Amino acid sequence: MKTRKYNLNAIAMGVALALGSISAAQAYPTNPSSAGINSLIAAEKGTTADPVYLPSFEDSELTGIAGVESALSLIAGAVHVDNTLCQGGTNALPKVHTLNVSAFGNIGSVVIDGGLNSGGTTLDVELTPAAWPSTAAQVDVFADATGNKLRGSRNDVNVFDYSGLHHWSNGNAIFNDSASFKLAYQNSTRVPYKEVSIKDYYKKLVPDETGATESWEFDWGLEKIIKGNYPVSKWTELSWFKRYDGGDGVIKVRKDLVRVGVNGACRIVFEGADSVHDGFNVQGTVRVYKTDI
Repeated sequence: MKTRKYNLNAIAMGVALALGSISAAQAYPTNPSSAGINSLIAAEKGTTADPVYLPSFEDSELTGIAGVESALSLIAGAVHVDNTLCQGGTNALPKVHTLNVSAFGNIGSVVIDGGLNSGGTTLDVELTPAAWPSTAAQVDVFADATGNKLRGSRNDVNVFDYSGLHHWSNGNAIFNDSASFKLAYQNSTRVPYKEVSIKDYYKKLVPDETGATESWEFDWGLEKIIKGNYPVSKWTELSWFKRYDGGDGVIKVRKDLVRVGVNGACRIVFEGADSVHDGFNVQGTVRVYKTDI
């Protein structure tokens, strides 16, 4: 019986030529998303002429910002439950929630639509600061009692069993959050939801209206909402934060729903002011409305 001897070099050369012809025929188009993500990364890296820095958050700010993120993620979940929360065009009257977030040291509180006793939602926030050898701070967020609601455009969305577990990285440049909760619409069955996101924070020194330099913290990231065990929506996020430093402190967070092939998605915008130097004390409104992007 004859034994065939294969010329491995010849086979390898044939495979390489075949792959080469495929590569030559396949010209990859420019990814439409590359400009956006590249500009975000470039802004975060900075340059010698325009440097960026790690955030300089105090414990109360780490606690308070985590509380803000929890509230907005809860509202993003409610948008999936009741799509009437995003109606009309860019200039349509938005659905408005009030949002007050306060934190002193590592203890905070989130009050949406007046809080639990006024027919809204109340969440408690507690920060466990980073301690060696740990490299991250942990933030626990939970509902203080049953009966929480988010006021919808047609009916209230009931909130049950909210439990959030968030983490700040060493240096506070990365914020990772996750939460589980149940939502019920029009007295329907309690449906389990989750939210997971990752966000980057960095600080820049920028000129104010007088030309003086002031410090701002910026953020960008992505979030997904999960119903049961399946992802149902994805949101982008940008935020701006300036702490109280003798003038009013401000915070703005903008979340945009990403819906492939849909001309007109949903936007959630929170704008709040902090005029009290002791801790983190932000009061403002959350607007939920349909966009034409």
